[in-house]
Amino acid sequence: MPELIELFPGVRLTAVQSSRFRTGCFRVSFLSPLRSETAAMNALIPDLLLRGCRTCPDPTAVSRFLDDACGASVGGLVRKHGQIQTAGIYAAFLEDAVAQEPLLERLCGFVHDLLFEPLVKDDGFDPAGFAVECANLRSAMRAEKNDKALYAIRQLCRNMFRGEPYAVPASGEEEDLDRITPKNLYEQYQALLAHAPAEVFYMGSETPQRAAELLRGMLRPLAGRSCEKLPEPVFRTPGPVRSLTETGDLTQARLAVGFRTPIPQTLDELAAAQVFTAVYGGSYRSRLFLRMREEASLCYAVSASLDRREGAMFVTAGIDAEQTEPALAEIRRQLALCAADGIGPDELDQAKALLISGLRGVCESPGRMEEFYAGVSLGGPAGSIEDRAAAIGRVTAEQASAFGAAAQEDFVYLLKGAEP
Repeated sequence: MPELIELFPGVRLTAVQSSRFRTGCFRVSFLSPLRSETAAMNALIPDLLLRGCRTCPDPTAVSRFLDDACGASVGGLVRKHGQIQTAGIYAAFLEDAVAQEPLLERLCGFVHDLLFEPLVKDDGFDPAGFAVECANLRSAMRAEKNDKALYAIRQLCRNMFRGEPYAVPASGEEEDLDRITPKNLYEQYQALLAHAPAEVFYMGSETPQRAAELLRGMLRPLAGRSCEKLPEPVFRTPGPVRSLTETGDLTQARLAVGFRTPIPQTLDELAAAQVFTAVYGGSYRSRLFLRMREEASLCYAVSASLDRREGAMFVTAGIDAEQTEPALAEIRRQLALCAADGIGPDELDQAKALLISGLRGVCESPGRMEEFYAGVSLGGPAGSIEDRAAAIGRVTAEQASAFGAAAQEDFVYLLKGAEP
């Protein structure tokens, strides 16, 4: 079971004690409202921090330290949770008993230096490192367009949530990079240090109290702050269904449909939402996959996913462009059928087994545990992996169908090849 410990006001630790692995990990994330003017800046910050600090003044020195620390690793993490953006550093290391030296304590000291003594020149981040990381992020943003499935869902979100924070991608937009300088980026980082709440995660063999002691020491400069209030999720009732069609360099089309859904307030409500999504389009045994792909040959791929914090469900499908209307009609038809108490016992059991198996898989690696509890810590229904599994096991077909019945279609996005 995880233990929650307040390290300082606005700085909370989720600690999971486990001796199951040879490695441990910890993560520090700064939380801020997702905003177009700061998203790309926040996304750049972790990689700039990882380039060096006072004690390791360049990337070579950073690599040398990590090699000497029994091959420990550090990386940047940038995520989007509803209307909240998180940016921070993740560290993984051999357990002290395996390494036969205090690696956790060494890594805490090292990450302290990365966070609070980064490479600075003329009141800004090091210009050479800034140029490299800015170019890397720009390349990653451009590469998104080559992944048509990812691009379609991003375009759906940009348009479906236009004017809302959720429209902003986790790493911001490419045009935002042109407004960033080493100096104003460093000022943004100072603002995060001064006012952003922080979520900390630890998983390893140390007791939560010992982990808290080390991590509290690492984050001592965050004591005594006044933290910014984060936005709460709000359900928005959609108006008439909107649509957008774009053309691109592709042979198969990508269809993406967005639905507004209730925001789960309890574990049982969350479980019902997850079970419905799994029955509807969560696997190769789901309604959409079996009816659209296997039976009607309307698509070559189809799936449904849920953003439980924002209150949104997305369906994406790879189709032939001429099959757009039949595919869209089947997406709507299967939603209506599932929502009308049409979930059979076998479908319900299969969906539950799939979800519970996925939860058990979370326990198979420290990284997946970190990702799971990152979502838990950012609001919504709390609970351990065992609590989630138990709630899924209690879901009835009627409860799952009720979630589907409340889903409201909002936006249809189609990306297809240009006309010859």
